Parts: sequence; structure tokens; C-alpha cells
Amino acid sequence: MKKIIFSILTLFIIESVFSQNKKINIGIDFGPNYSYFKKNSFDKNSNHPVFRFSSGLSINCLISKHFSVETSLSYEQKGDKTDYYHTYLASAFPPFIYDEWRYISRFSYLTNSIFLKATFGKKNEYFVNTGGYISYLLSKKIIRQSKYFQEEIYDYPDYSDAYIKHYDYGIIVGMGVSRFINERIAISLELRNNIGICDIMDQEKGWNYKKTLKTNTFNLLYGVKYFFKLRQATK
Repeated sequence: MKKIIFSILTLFIIESVFSQNKKINIGIDFGPNYSYFKKNSFDKNSNHPVFRFSSGLSINCLISKHFSVETSLSYEQKGDKTDYYHTYLASAFPPFIYDEWRYISRFSYLTNSIFLKATFGKKNEYFVNTGGYISYLLSKKIIRQSKYFQEEIYDYPDYSDAYIKHYDYGIIVGMGVSRFINERIAISLELRNNIGICDIMDQEKGWNYKKTLKTNTFNLLYGVKYFFKLRQATK
């Protein structure tokens, strides 16, 4: 909690300094995401994607007419899910075929990103961005669901610091559109892909063979931005 509070205060301090030059905006972004794990940098593993959620605060600093640098601090969930399958008991003894389960992972991260943003257009401003991110793992949970029994939620795995590393990092690519609703406030819609390049499996804990696991998340972000410089002055 102290780290979160410190990071938020840092964002607001930076905002207050740069606002003297009237070249920045602050924003709130939130929305659903589509997440899955990968065997390597590109291939999805055998499990299925899940829908999760992300939200955060951002600061954007204008460096030229069309280019700006943006940083954000956000809460982001990632995960995947397995197919339903039968346990050994159900397979060995057909009368127990009802014993079917699936597992859904839910990893929660605090993510700090920084990227270069290029903006074009007038009434509607279109933008693309690219950069990188680093994430700190806040919690890792497994949801066990059954077609016949009550859902269960527990740590992944049974002890807190095994198998999954406490950090993740990768690259960011995104695109979107924003529209001013007055001289100071704009709303935006963005599709952002956080592509993990870090193997989040801790090979020193619990595994006797090489197993690679990387994250991938498509975030659909709805945003509200407040500009410290008048719209027409930034053109």
C-alpha cells in the first residue's frame, strides 16, 4: 500500500511541476481487457483467454506539435482458463463422471508504463503509441470451478512466492481516438496491447524442466483527460 501511495503522489508532483509550462494533461483510463498466457513471445498456450479489467492514472507531456510522452500507473488483471476435465477418480470409475473441474487464473499487477504518442487530426484526434511497461505482482489466485460443486478460490500455488515471479515487463503498442468536449476536457477510446517479453515462470522453484510462460493483454481503455493548456494553443 505504501508503494502505491508513493507512486500516486509522485505522479501528482510531476503533474504540478510540468503544469507551470501548460504542456501536460492528466487522465483516468479504465475498461475491460482480453488476457492470455503465451509459450513464447507470440504463440498462445493451450489454455483459453479470459476477460479481465484494468484502470489507472496517466500524465501526458507535450514535446512537439504532434508528439508527446505519456506515463501511467495502473491496476491490471491477467490470466487464462483451462478446459473442463475429469479427475483420476472420475476416469477410473465411470459412475463418478460428474467430477468435472476447470481452473481459472487471476493475476493482479501494478503496472507502470511509459511510451511515445503521436497524434493527428483536429476535431477528432487520432493517435498511435509505443513504449514499454514494468509490472509488480500484487496477488495470484486460482479459481476452481465445477459443473456440480461450489466454486473455490485459493493462492497459486499453495505457497505465496513459488513458481510465478513477482514482476513482469514488456512492450506496448496501441491506437485510438480522442475528442474534446470543451477547451479543457477530452474523452478517448484506445486499444492497447501489453506484450510480455519476460518469462514469469520461476525456474528455480518447483520445476525440473524448462517451461516458458509470458503474458499478453489487449486493453480496451475509456479515458477522460484534463488539459492544463487550452486546446487551440496546443495545435
